[in-house]
Amino acid sequence: MKVNSNFLKRALAGAAKRLGSLRGEEGTELVEFAFIAPWFMALLMGTVSFGMAFYSMQQLSNATALAVQAATYAESGKCTATGPGCSASEVSGGDLVDLCAAAQATVQSKLANWNAGNFKYSMTITNPVSGTSNTYSDGYGGTFSCNTGSSSTTDAQDVSGQVEAVQLTVTYKYQWVPMLLISPSTPLSATQSAIAE
Repeated sequence: MKVNSNFLKRALAGAAKRLGSLRGEEGTELVEFAFIAPWFMALLMGTVSFGMAFYSMQQLSNATALAVQAATYAESGKCTATGPGCSASEVSGGDLVDLCAAAQATVQSKLANWNAGNFKYSMTITNPVSGTSNTYSDGYGGTFSCNTGSSSTTDAQDVSGQVEAVQLTVTYKYQWVPMLLISPSTPLSATQSAIAE
């Protein structure tokens, strides 16, 4: 097969003329976009991630407030039926409502779509008769009960069935929106207090 040399010369001359007329201006927008796009996407994902974290923090704070209110409302109640804070054995024994279990049930019912294994609770209960404060806490994903976590031999409610003040702290291991193949975990924590009337 024979190639016409004049045709090849004309084709190369036309290509050189077109390349010379570009003068390095065309295509720079595409290169600039290639440099800017990853930074813009990271900024956008960070904004979305922080927005979701603040929304989750607000939900956690609201659920904690409802839980501490439920705990102070149930503070002088005896177990009459099984439910939050009352097991079957506590009902049959006429025991007081377990404030910690009631608070845990309230938080988990208000945040039903959240992973229950990522919650950690701490409650401080002050007894008005003795003036002592007992603090109860659990690890992540544990069962939260005021009847088992105290360093004191008596529960805060045992003296009269009443409490003066309740402070509840709920911590949740929050997973950030994954960026660059990593998804860090940060604890979100909300603390609320209530005084029983």
